[in-house]
Amino acid sequence: MKTFTQFIAEVKKLRSVKMYHGTSTSSADKIKKSGFNTPEVYASTSKEIAKSFGNRKGEDSKVVSFRVPKKDIKNEPPGKVVKTDGQRGVDDWGRKHYSTAMNPDYAKKHISKERPGVIDSPKIGRDFRDRYFKNNPNSRFKRRTRTQPKPKTVEEARRMRVLNLIHSTSRENKKKIQDSGFKDSPSTGSYGQGVYTSPSRRVTRDYGHSDVNLRIVNPKVHSTDSPKDFRSRMKKWITTSSDDDLVKNKNKPVDPRKQAKAAIESGKKIVRVPNAHENPTKNVASGSYVIVDKDTANKSIVKNPRPTFRASNKPRRTQTQPKKK
Repeated sequence: MKTFTQFIAEVKKLRSVKMYHGTSTSSADKIKKSGFNTPEVYASTSKEIAKSFGNRKGEDSKVVSFRVPKKDIKNEPPGKVVKTDGQRGVDDWGRKHYSTAMNPDYAKKHISKERPGVIDSPKIGRDFRDRYFKNNPNSRFKRRTRTQPKPKTVEEARRMRVLNLIHSTSRENKKKIQDSGFKDSPSTGSYGQGVYTSPSRRVTRDYGHSDVNLRIVNPKVHSTDSPKDFRSRMKKWITTSSDDDLVKNKNKPVDPRKQAKAAIESGKKIVRVPNAHENPTKNVASGSYVIVDKDTANKSIVKNPRPTFRASNKPRRTQTQPKKK
């Protein structure tokens, strides 16, 4: 059986390095179709340096990228990928870059495939980021933050409350919502006009399989009675009230639907209906509905939500569920 050290060593061997070769647009198209016609292919781990070489061919320059396994890169010839002495340095982030010479057949096999409409996000290590922003506090480079600001002090963090909600819909509607936001629905729901969400994914999965995440900081939530409590109060009111009270509907409990609609009409931005998702005849998970005002929901859309990971031998645990002790 392999030890942990041996496993880490094998993982490091499988790592790849992204390299770039700058040339003209016409030459780049020919390279992707038929490969290189030169004895050696020169590339660099710095995209800016590759672009500078491509600009020498003309204004219509283009960069061809490669994914090269780290184990194939050698410091001395012979080899499929050999580091050269020129074009070495440190980029703006503090990472060391170098140039290489590759075998043309090897380079053709490792050309990265283009994905139309997809832009690769920069993979910048945390140590490089911290070092760069420490030395360049007024840099034009900015960290990618969430849609909501972070607390500035410990006291502010203790006071801050965050409400994470989920709105499940179809894949087409999710894309429209992320591009242009929520729109007014032509029909009013059972609990009033607004965006219907829930803190539990088990509840929202009954309405769609693509999630739109909302993150609301310091929410002012107005809660109504749950349908179960309303039914029990109705039974008690029917059995204990007099005939005159029953005729005049005196002290009659108010339906949660009417409570939610009245709260929305009065100007409440977030209305919570506890355990509104229920079906006694079917095995349906109970959960709360949270009706959010359209403008509030559009401001709280999370553009880059954190992915939910699941181990192969364990059931899924969402963030709304507590950890097992």
